[in-house]
Amino acid sequence: MASSPGQGEGNDPPYWLSQAAREPNVGIPSVPVLHDKRVSRIDKISHYLSGQSSIFQTLMDLRVEGSQHPDKERFFNTMKIIGREIQSATSFFSIPPHNGRLPLRILDMGMAPGAFLQLAMEENPDAMAHAFSLPVENGGLEVQVALDSNAVTIELVDVNMLAVDLGVDVIPQYHPDANKFSPRKLYPHDTFHLAICDAQVPSSNVQDAYRKRYEQTRLMYAQLAIALDHMGVGGSMLVFIHKIEAWDSIMLIRSFCMFSDVKLFKPTKVHAKRSSCYMIATNIQPKHEEAIKSVNSWKQLWRTATFDTETMFNSLFESQNPSVPDVLEDFGPMLAILGNEAWEVQANALESWLEEIC
Repeated sequence: MASSPGQGEGNDPPYWLSQAAREPNVGIPSVPVLHDKRVSRIDKISHYLSGQSSIFQTLMDLRVEGSQHPDKERFFNTMKIIGREIQSATSFFSIPPHNGRLPLRILDMGMAPGAFLQLAMEENPDAMAHAFSLPVENGGLEVQVALDSNAVTIELVDVNMLAVDLGVDVIPQYHPDANKFSPRKLYPHDTFHLAICDAQVPSSNVQDAYRKRYEQTRLMYAQLAIALDHMGVGGSMLVFIHKIEAWDSIMLIRSFCMFSDVKLFKPTKVHAKRSSCYMIATNIQPKHEEAIKSVNSWKQLWRTATFDTETMFNSLFESQNPSVPDVLEDFGPMLAILGNEAWEVQANALESWLEEIC
């Protein structure tokens, strides 16, 4: 249900709303205030050293540039390897027959460099796709694949700014990014058979202090809510998981287990030593009570993290989460079964690596 962010709740102002933003004749500071307790230690130290040393400032600029411009060909090839391994083990990218209803439709919430979508289109040559990708000027990666423009619609947009698609029709004009939110991109009739949710926040895209704390959290909720909200019955989703045993990951996996078939897959050829893996959800039932509840919850969390106070977000987050003992009693055994294969891949990779360096 569409809404506009409320005001006057809680005792503290929105975490993004500085004193400067509340005073009409004062601009919002472009750098963190050193005595602001909401700013992290590393931000304060970097701010100080940048003012004291031009060499340090140059180094900081190069770090950002380097983080956003890795070896493009190598990264693209890495993603192709991961995609092919996922396909070989799970056939995820092959959309099963849907009673002859065409066209098959694919949604990619974070396309660049494009390896996963390219593979999905190769496996489903008659499919149509809608893809979002963060613009390069905002820190996004370059799209490195050439796809048929008649079959694939690519929108260069920040998924975290899709307010209307996330249920917010009215943007507060005093918000620092009030003019940056995007109009609606998807409509209720837009449904998809397969969705890819592996968008990540590049460091150079989080320049404002007010966005740093919740940017990745907001992106996670945004892409999950939009993808599941537009998922067709029996569809599939691929979701990047940073660490299986992290609380957000557990709650995400637990939710999907209530309305889909879930498998956790960890590549063995690349990134084996890392804690990350992919959740593959198939046979999704988007009209299931728990699926609808999840979409509404993610939208609400995104709205609160975007427009309200840190206190309000923390309160909402806690109210929507059961206790750790209750979750482990209810879902712990299933989590262990789902996670064992991925944990074994990482354990073997780390063991081999330690043997090599010792």
